[in-house]
Amino acid sequence: MNIIFQRILNLLPKEYQDKAYIAGGAAACFELANDIDVFVLSINTEQESAKFEKALHDMNIPGMTFRSDKPVLDKPHTDSCVDGHFNVRAEIPSAGVIQPIQFIGSPFTTIEALLQDFDISTHCWAVDVTGKSFSIPESTPINGTPKLVHSNIPNITLVRYRKICLRYKLAPDPNELVKICALPEPIK
Repeated sequence: MNIIFQRILNLLPKEYQDKAYIAGGAAACFELANDIDVFVLSINTEQESAKFEKALHDMNIPGMTFRSDKPVLDKPHTDSCVDGHFNVRAEIPSAGVIQPIQFIGSPFTTIEALLQDFDISTHCWAVDVTGKSFSIPESTPINGTPKLVHSNIPNITLVRYRKICLRYKLAPDPNELVKICALPEPIK
């Protein structure tokens, strides 16, 4: 297991470690990731969210900052960290040593359900505190063609698709671009 992942997940209080995962870009390719997303599952009520945020405060990590926006518990979107959809509760800035670490309360109850809500297949990967890797059938390796898995916000998914292709030096699949562009606009 990546020792950095193990240390990050072990920062969490014991009660959250068994439902915590590093998922997304860092789990897919740590070296090229922009940040490290730590998802804690089953944070799906106001009470659980408040308890999770208090536990993060109690960790007393120097430099950790907390988001002031209220989590969106009824909309578990993982397309982007926009409008509270990611439910990012706290962040440890990088200080140039490693990528910033984001602690995210997720209403999903299984890692598979969380990964199914990711937009691009390249980042549908996760690692738990024991070092076990998780993926879904739609997951693709970083040297494989990125595929659309799910999208709540098509315009953000399109930008993320481009960023992923550039990051991993991949040619975009025209069919996937058409799928993304054909998605309906989100309902506001």
